[in-house]
Amino acid sequence: MTSLERVLHVLKGKLPDRVPLFELFIDQGVIDSIRPGLSYEDFIDYADMDVVTCLTMVESPERMHWLDRQKGIWRDKWGCTQGFTGEVISVPTDPPRIQILEDLAGYEPPDPQDNEVLEAARKLVKRFKGRRAICAVGEAVFAVSQYLRAGLANLMMDYILQPELARKLAEIGVDYHVELYRRLLDEGVELIALGDDYCGKTGPYMSPEHFRQFILPGLKTVVREIKSRGGYVIKHTDGNIWPILDMLIEAGVDMLGPLEPAYMAL
Repeated sequence: MTSLERVLHVLKGKLPDRVPLFELFIDQGVIDSIRPGLSYEDFIDYADMDVVTCLTMVESPERMHWLDRQKGIWRDKWGCTQGFTGEVISVPTDPPRIQILEDLAGYEPPDPQDNEVLEAARKLVKRFKGRRAICAVGEAVFAVSQYLRAGLANLMMDYILQPELARKLAEIGVDYHVELYRRLLDEGVELIALGDDYCGKTGPYMSPEHFRQFILPGLKTVVREIKSRGGYVIKHTDGNIWPILDMLIEAGVDMLGPLEPAYMAL
């Protein structure tokens, strides 16, 4: 089997010749420690990975709107303040971009067309199309809401104290990603891996009732729109997902992972 055939076989519920090799992201430092000087694309061929990925949530240093470069504080495409830690993914910092429902009246979300991932996808399609599965790694509902509210704690309180705000924030994330994934699939991407971690090792960050109310509707919409255009969906979330597992299946994803035995056994 080719790498693409192997991956599609699994996504269709069939047994491949071997388990496909797949990493959501490989840091350049890891690549350099294995084969110094290789680009990410060259490393995919060197390691014979079955899936090649591009990230939708990362902004290059050249595009970062620095607020305090020395402290690593910058403003992301959502207008939110983030702290650069030296890792690929930054962390939201105070103050929240949106604090109350009325703040949304003057808020303009980013344009899905103005995303570096589209050019990254074109580059991967040109090199790997037909040989390896091409995957965009992104988000759907939960992460954007956290960005706009400067973290998990504020959003969890919104589920109780500002439920209408929480619903509107979810809609913003859904609308953006539906359009972004449409464009990526049109470019030749075959697979979307949705991040948005929902759980820690003891269970979900929110109650199953809140998951069904604030996250599941948007997740269903994003998954449905991806699959309506012929794409496949892998849902990523760490931790003990038992309390929301049935809802993740209900969302219609093609694959779920990782499954962490130490935590799922709790």
